[in-house]
Amino acid sequence: MADTGSGQPCCDNPMPHRHRPYEVPTADTPRRRRPYDPPQTQTRVAGGDQGLLQFAADTRLPESSRERIGALHDRLAEAVKYVKERNLDSGLHGFNLEQIRDDFAPNAIKTYLALPPSTARTTVIVDGKTGEVLLNEQLDLLIKGVDQQLVSAAMASGDEMRASERFLREKFGARPGDLELD
Repeated sequence: MADTGSGQPCCDNPMPHRHRPYEVPTADTPRRRRPYDPPQTQTRVAGGDQGLLQFAADTRLPESSRERIGALHDRLAEAVKYVKERNLDSGLHGFNLEQIRDDFAPNAIKTYLALPPSTARTTVIVDGKTGEVLLNEQLDLLIKGVDQQLVSAAMASGDEMRASERFLREKFGARPGDLELD
């Protein structure tokens, strides 16, 4: 154990060691992370969806697809804001919106862009559908998925309102057998 010079240990650490003199932190002093510091996390759906806007401006995509990408971007922005305001962003709603924004939509668009440009709009790929038709169907499904998440989040808020109303009715509402004073 290190000692203070008076034969007394300086702390509970049994290993030989030295203490650094205390330095008053300044604005330029980097913050040291300590084991008890909570991790610096961000809300799951708080990230930007600038990638979708970049795709919406990509002239290699058909105009109809770019319009759908713009609509998907707008709906995602609305849904993310709604879910975040109600603290539902760390649950399933946030996860699903994040997947649509960061995985499903970009993958559908990139898959279309990987098709040969000269045949992407004309060559039948599957079930009589061209790449353009398949991309637009996928984008429509993603827009519908965002709408479903928004409705589901609204219903969750409605459930909270009903529970609160039931509680207040039980707590303060008239009960059978109560005397009413006129």
